[in-house]
Amino acid sequence: MSKTARDRRTEAARHDRATSDHAPHTAHFLIEKAEKPMAMATSTAPVISDLALPDQERMTTGGSSRFVRFILVALALALLGGGYTAWLRNPPWLQAVRGAEYDTAPVIERGTEDVAIELSGFIVPYRKVNISPRIPGTIVKLPIEFGEKVRKGDLIAQLDDASAQADLQQMLAGLQIAKSSYEEAKNGAKDEDIQQAEIALNTARSELETVNKELDRQRRLRDSTTQSELDQLESTRNKAEANVSTLVLKLKQLKNGASKEQLSQVEGKVQQAEAAVNKARYYLENAQILAPLDGTILEKNAEVGEVVRPEGLNTALCVIADLSVMEVEVDVQERDLHKI
Repeated sequence: MSKTARDRRTEAARHDRATSDHAPHTAHFLIEKAEKPMAMATSTAPVISDLALPDQERMTTGGSSRFVRFILVALALALLGGGYTAWLRNPPWLQAVRGAEYDTAPVIERGTEDVAIELSGFIVPYRKVNISPRIPGTIVKLPIEFGEKVRKGDLIAQLDDASAQADLQQMLAGLQIAKSSYEEAKNGAKDEDIQQAEIALNTARSELETVNKELDRQRRLRDSTTQSELDQLESTRNKAEANVSTLVLKLKQLKNGASKEQLSQVEGKVQQAEAAVNKARYYLENAQILAPLDGTILEKNAEVGEVVRPEGLNTALCVIADLSVMEVEVDVQERDLHKI
């Protein structure tokens, strides 16, 4: 062999570089047939490691351009990923809820252009109200949604008020009875009431007289009367006597009128009935939860069918804020207070 295998590969690589402008993606290799059979190969035959090209000769123009395109695509993907992550951390809807983060802005001293201090903070609503129920109940209507604008007095939630309505009717009836008793005690009894009381008293006295006669007769017939029958008649006589005494006192009060103490007691019952009516009205009125101000719904923390209790809510039923007036909240270090 006049030339070694390495010399022939070097010449082939030079030929490839010379023709790369016309066919950059084609690699030419010179393969030399062995002049002698494989069995007759001597120690001067090339080995596998000798067939590899040097590093500087393996780099072609096409490979370099592919590497550059890969770097550009990787940089573009990294920029897109970073922008998307930043948007997720502070999307527009979240800015509307908690207030957009305020960029660092210098505080200028009055009358000068020198920066006194640089602060960062948040722009938040000046008025924000947490709405919670005043009474327990089941939500039957919730006509609000996140981001919806409401006006003062609009319905926020409706609780089940069937029980409150029934209680109010019962308390109103009790108040009417208490007022009638007070008027009767204050103005004195009517003639019809006195006549009815006298009739009831006469009837009770007749019953008492009948029981006494029967008791005397049974005592005379002691041999044919048991002790249990006598005890029963005596119990009936005692009840009749008590009834007569009560009716006598009632008739006396009707004729003489109520005393100051009795009038005061009746008046107290009227006041108790009025307080019960006011409490029933409070429960009925607060079954409707109304908006306390004009604003926007920032949070909605309940749904129809939920049972709510004032002491059981960890969060508000909803949050309303007036976004027409905003303020800036910043944290100032104690050492910088003199600069403000």
